[in-house]
Amino acid sequence: MSTSRTSPHLNVDINGIFAGGQIGYKVYRDFYFAGGFRRLAFKYDVTLGKFPQFERKPGVWDPLAGVLWNRQLSRKWTAKIDVQGGGFGAGADVEFSAVGTADWQFAKHFGLAFGYGVLHVSLTDYNKLGNFNVSQTLNGPEFGFGIYF
Repeated sequence: MSTSRTSPHLNVDINGIFAGGQIGYKVYRDFYFAGGFRRLAFKYDVTLGKFPQFERKPGVWDPLAGVLWNRQLSRKWTAKIDVQGGGFGAGADVEFSAVGTADWQFAKHFGLAFGYGVLHVSLTDYNKLGNFNVSQTLNGPEFGFGIYF
């Protein structure tokens, strides 16, 4: 993501790293309790007027806890809703995500995923220049390719 403004001169560039994993335990029919982790890192460069460029790359490993609903609709179609919360001050201050997908397994080990997701993260980067707060909410469609075992 990048933005700039000419009056006063402001330029902000942000690059993000996003990865994670989870495991679950079936508690009732199609419902699972899930736990895992998520890696979030943001590299940002900020230039304001004649001030020196400010560059940081805070990153956190967040513990996650949540609920997963996973239903086999037919031989080729599966529906999933995954809701997770995390951070708990161990990494990010607050983190929340909700994702709904429909998976179509068109071959024995291959498929496509279609869905929609929301991610909210709020974190504080403490450094010698002061605190830099990042609060971001992202949402939108998802499309993926899967390898199934």
